[in-house]
Amino acid sequence: MKKGKLSPTAEIPERPSGPHLHFEIRSSISEKPTNPLLYGFDVRDATNPTLQKIYGFPLSDDAQINQNKNTTAINFTRQKDGTFLADPVYATGTIGLGFIGFDRQDLAANHNGLYSVQQLVNGKVYTDYDLESFSFGETRYINTLIDYYYYGKYRQRIQLLYKSPGNRLSIYNKLENDGKIVVREGLSYKVELLIKDYAGNLTKAIIPVEGKKEPVKVEKDEKKTENYVIAKKPNNYDLGAAKVYFPSNTFYDDFYIDLKKDDDTVRIHNSRVAAHRNFTITFDVSKYTEAEKKQMFIARLNSRLRPSHASTYKRGTTFTTRTRNLGTYTLAKDTIAPKISTKNFKDKQWLNNYHYLSVRITDDLSGIDTYSATINGEWILMEYEPKTNTLTYNFDDVILDKKECKLEVTVTDNVGNTNTMTSTFYRK
Repeated sequence: MKKGKLSPTAEIPERPSGPHLHFEIRSSISEKPTNPLLYGFDVRDATNPTLQKIYGFPLSDDAQINQNKNTTAINFTRQKDGTFLADPVYATGTIGLGFIGFDRQDLAANHNGLYSVQQLVNGKVYTDYDLESFSFGETRYINTLIDYYYYGKYRQRIQLLYKSPGNRLSIYNKLENDGKIVVREGLSYKVELLIKDYAGNLTKAIIPVEGKKEPVKVEKDEKKTENYVIAKKPNNYDLGAAKVYFPSNTFYDDFYIDLKKDDDTVRIHNSRVAAHRNFTITFDVSKYTEAEKKQMFIARLNSRLRPSHASTYKRGTTFTTRTRNLGTYTLAKDTIAPKISTKNFKDKQWLNNYHYLSVRITDDLSGIDTYSATINGEWILMEYEPKTNTLTYNFDDVILDKKECKLEVTVTDNVGNTNTMTSTFYRK
């Protein structure tokens, strides 16, 4: 069991940072959000989409690309007419293609997604999709539009030109053989990749594919384990310290899952496989006292074995968490209360010209759960900004009629450790 004081730089799951606005235009027929550029917004854009990388994927057991059975980078160069031409690709079997790219508008530096993507094989449309509208209910299926394994390893998104079995996105206008190319020995294929933005700016790449069977130099990099997950079926695993339950359709595809156990720690594969639905991890905590269990929680370990709090449901002799993140989980113990300190003022300071108070709050392990604050015993509204670990109170919120003011801030972490800070300031 992990315990004691750990670095405050431990990884934490992404979460909303507070109230914010969304700008949406929805179709009156389907009620789906639609691309705002369809409604006459004048956005200057004469810049072609940027194509960064192209990849080939051997999909069938007999497939290979350039003597390689794994994902293969395809080199390409820019031609005088602005198009891109790839080096010849020698392949056999069923293959797929993918690319890394983005779009940029003239007066903005941010990288945008691509509006339209097409793949043609010998002049025939094999893949055609666009993002004219999109249902938020399909958001998780974006995981199937990219090579998630590559994303989990390198944090780069290869956009796939073929559709996998678990892909239920409704963005496709046309698909031939799910965008997969069957390469036969002795035949030649001209593959064209067309990526466009809404303004019609086009980036084109030509990938010549030759059906040529060559000796394989790099075999498929696939680790087989004793546990094979069938995505459409529920899967239960007893790892001793914990039990793991995957409901049906937790994953998009079948795969060999790597499971390890060690005392109070279990490793559930790795973060390079995406989970569509929450699965449950249940730890047996019957060997711990009630006092110990009060300060314990389930934690997910990062690559440096630093824990981050996972929402823990405590019931009797079990702790359970529900998550979509594969990785290493353990039982951790937090005995240290949160820290509270003044940020933009000092104790017993005159604050006549101040517009706000700022307080810093941190927790070394399980994370902040709740906070509250009063001035002279009256509750005040303090706004929390987790990115800077800051609580802020604007004096405009309450008109103070006393010269001497006593501020009291109480913070509790996710296992119940509590700390209170008091500070006095003066204000006319």
